[in-house]
Amino acid sequence: MMVDIIDASHVTATGDGLRYAPVHHPAWFEIDPHGPAEADIMVKVTAPSGATVPCRIMRTGNTFRCEYIPVEVGHHTIDVLYGNAPIIRSPFSCETYDPSKVRVTDVDYSGKINVPMGFAEHYTIYSPTNNPE
Repeated sequence: MMVDIIDASHVTATGDGLRYAPVHHPAWFEIDPHGPAEADIMVKVTAPSGATVPCRIMRTGNTFRCEYIPVEVGHHTIDVLYGNAPIIRSPFSCETYDPSKVRVTDVDYSGKINVPMGFAEHYTIYSPTNNPE
């Protein structure tokens, strides 16, 4: 009897789509098995409501680009498996936001070239008990 041993400890994932993403826009991240992939890559993105967000996985040489489009504001969980084993730091936590809800006020219009300016940024963080919509 032969047993295949799959080592997910060397597989990494990087990219902004693992940390934050605007809703209704493509978010992405890359998975690097650091050599030829010896097992299947599986990704599951779960929205705050528990719905599964479709994720497209595209191979580019020895790396994989994963792309999804979040439609809900809030905390998303991203599970990345190499074979049947989670990779390092999986599951990932991604916060999604609605850029149309961000307001910029108190802009200092007396700006000069190459001189820093100030402004205030206003937004509401989503939570199940503080849903701005």
